Amino acid sequence: MTKDAGVLVAKIEELIRKNVVVEVYRDRIAREALVGRLLQYSPTVLVMEKLDDLYRYDGVVAVRPADITRLRLGGTELKMGTNVASPRRRKGAVLPKVALLEISSAITLMNKKFGHVALFVEGIDDDVCFIGEEIAVDDDFVLIREYGTLRSMDRSELLVRLDEVTRVDADGQYERQLVGLFSKTGSGERGAARRSAHQRGRAKKTM
Repeated sequence: MTKDAGVLVAKIEELIRKNVVVEVYRDRIAREALVGRLLQYSPTVLVMEKLDDLYRYDGVVAVRPADITRLRLGGTELKMGTNVASPRRRKGAVLPKVALLEISSAITLMNKKFGHVALFVEGIDDDVCFIGEEIAVDDDFVLIREYGTLRSMDRSELLVRLDEVTRVDADGQYERQLVGLFSKTGSGERGAARRSAHQRGRAKKTM
């Protein structure tokens, strides 16, 4: 382990224990920081509870620690966020430890727990994500049943190379709303109740 890696690991473990709100930056692949509480860590997967701009719970996120370029903690705003945020943190680990083995394991366990995943491919375009239900995953690809766009109003299967997946979300405000709408509609009408899979929080680009 390098000296830099040791400093990062020690700080992540401290932040998990303290349960404070932090900003996680991955500058090489994403323009915006992830804001929330760190929950679980391994050398291959970091899991955090994400918060929105008002410090409300906005789901669970898994990223690769190797992509982290900066952690910001303390300061007036983040301390305020720690004080006002209402954590929905479960007792113990959010995900089974096996979810921390690889990003593919996180996909499978998050899909099992929440019934859906949002896959981000930020190395290609940090505005793009694909939301759906995992069908299968191996060492190279993940296959999901993707939620269709308002224009297409259908479901499709999407195969994504795992190496391109840089972030996995689940149980966010939009995803929960989407699942709720799907549960109220018939399989032939589901698309009418959806936004685009690439429209999440702000306008996303289609690929």
